[in-house]
Amino acid sequence: MTAIEYEVLGAKRLKKRLDLANLSALPLRKYFNSTGIIMTAKAREIAPSDEGTLANSIRFRPVKALGRLPRGIIVEATAPHAKFVHGDMSRKFRQSPPFNRTQPHFPPVEALRGWSERKGLNPYAVQQSIGKKGTPIIPFLRMAFNQSRPERKLLLRIVTLEIEQQFKKGRR
Repeated sequence: MTAIEYEVLGAKRLKKRLDLANLSALPLRKYFNSTGIIMTAKAREIAPSDEGTLANSIRFRPVKALGRLPRGIIVEATAPHAKFVHGDMSRKFRQSPPFNRTQPHFPPVEALRGWSERKGLNPYAVQQSIGKKGTPIIPFLRMAFNQSRPERKLLLRIVTLEIEQQFKKGRR
């Protein structure tokens, strides 16, 4: 039996140049944080405002500067009534079917009192109406996702160019 041994010259340098973490860690972190800022701003514009608590509760978790490569970001509304305004936020944007109203439910009258009195409505009547029909939803996070598409495409193009520049630096 014959054996042939060979050595690939420059394999270590090539492997070092192709290391994804070195090439893309910083540009990807900037992309995700910039995307979070854009989507948060858009969602705050779209979110209905009575007292502003819903819009002020919209935040994103910035990507950490160190650690493994980021996979994405989380933009969320933390106000207690956000799920009743937006609808089910646990579903993925692309997988959820279109919907117009939340499921009928009976929220506590105290939670409705401020809003209904500012609108000149009886909070008990509002509660009964929600119990029959649910509430109309405004999927502000989904709308922000869709409306920020051009800005996100531009950011992605910038990231691509930064990664290409980083790769070309390794050639020298």
